[in-house]
Amino acid sequence: MLEDLSKSIRADLYERSSSPLLGAFLTSWLLWNWKVVLVIFSSMGVVEKISHIDAVIYSDFWLSLIFLIFGPLSTALLFLYLYPIPAKHVYRHFREQQKSLKEIKVEIEEETPLSKDEHNKLRRRLSEMESAFYEELARKDAEIERLRSLLESANKPISQRKKISDENISNPSAPSKSFPLSDTDQPVITEVILEEESYRLGKDFKKSEPGSVNVLKPRNDFNYQDRIRVTVKTSKPLLEGQFYDVFDGHSRIKLTDPEFELHKTDYEKKNAFVVVAQPNPSRKGKDMNVSNKVQFPY
Repeated sequence: MLEDLSKSIRADLYERSSSPLLGAFLTSWLLWNWKVVLVIFSSMGVVEKISHIDAVIYSDFWLSLIFLIFGPLSTALLFLYLYPIPAKHVYRHFREQQKSLKEIKVEIEEETPLSKDEHNKLRRRLSEMESAFYEELARKDAEIERLRSLLESANKPISQRKKISDENISNPSAPSKSFPLSDTDQPVITEVILEEESYRLGKDFKKSEPGSVNVLKPRNDFNYQDRIRVTVKTSKPLLEGQFYDVFDGHSRIKLTDPEFELHKTDYEKKNAFVVVAQPNPSRKGKDMNVSNKVQFPY
């Protein structure tokens, strides 16, 4: 109970001490009664201090009331009610000047040309940010495709999955007659040519493992309604049944010709990719990527 009472008293004192009126009154009181403060902290004896305050400072009753109560209270009220009026206008003027100075600074900075070094740093930074963005986008696309495949596999009826599994068990050598099963036997995309610009494995993109994703940053700028010639080169010819899976940013097409054309039908940048794919021997009616994927914005 005593602890609760103590907390209540402390909370009440804190609320009162944080009152703007009390703070203004105390400050005003100290200014009005500075002589008393000076006497209290002087080296005089206690009895001598009291006698001096009664006989000299507060010798008159009405004058004492003015100095102790009415004077400090009046000054505090004037401060609380009159001071905010000019303070508001001064603050507004100060903020307007700050805003004006900021506008002048921005205007000067916009008119000041960047140095060649600053320009190159900015371009490199933008290029790094753009590459990181498209790499992250490619990873998300690959993850979405993987999850979609898992979802389709999970939604397939158990009886149908069992039937396909039984077919694979009864004829285990059938897939290997058409397609290699080892990753090292699969084709690798070694070069992609966009118009006249060539992008090579090991220089412009690094990943060669099947299923890995590479993101190119085209050196050309493409405009609306442009038709972009694309040529894909692989480490070995495609086997019968293998094909180029091409996504133009809108839809996917299957091609056997390594040369094709992308038609830019949107002002917005789209992500295209090409990858070598083949029918999945373990999932009837589904395809699987067997090469590295190369993705690029256009």
